[in-house]
Amino acid sequence: MTEETKSTEEALIPDTYPLATRMSRLVAFIIDELITSLIVVPFFLLDPEFVAQFKQAGQFSAEDQFSLVISQIVVYLVINSYFLKRSGQSIGKRIMGIAIVNYKDGQLISLSKIINYRYLPFWLIGVASLFSLQLGVLGFILHFIGLLDKIYIFRPEQRCLHDYTAGTKVINVKRT
Repeated sequence: MTEETKSTEEALIPDTYPLATRMSRLVAFIIDELITSLIVVPFFLLDPEFVAQFKQAGQFSAEDQFSLVISQIVVYLVINSYFLKRSGQSIGKRIMGIAIVNYKDGQLISLSKIINYRYLPFWLIGVASLFSLQLGVLGFILHFIGLLDKIYIFRPEQRCLHDYTAGTKVINVKRT
């Protein structure tokens, strides 16, 4: 961790760290997505069958999208689990100086809670929504929940829906 970022390995004191800005959370997300995409996408592009199917159809099949999403999730977990467990930070959050903590007491939360309550439900919704046409109304509902997850950050507490399901908030841990 850089000098200007306080180590989140130490016990965090409740309410002494400001909430992460919406922009820092967005940039951290984009960084994480870029990193995982730079790892995953080349493997798919090296598959001649995958490329040929895309060229022929002009889009990815639902199965290819499913494979891409699952690969992204696996790579995200492989490269970020250590940091999430140790400091409540993905690589993007680490770069941006923000961390995931318990909403009530500001302490770090377990990796299993981060994955099972913060990420997993919304990853499942995202994967299921790939098949939204086949799911009909349920597909629409899943897309709506995914959208709600994002727009919840514009509420006064600046918490996404996934923060509520996990009982978390994202704070700025950079030294001022």
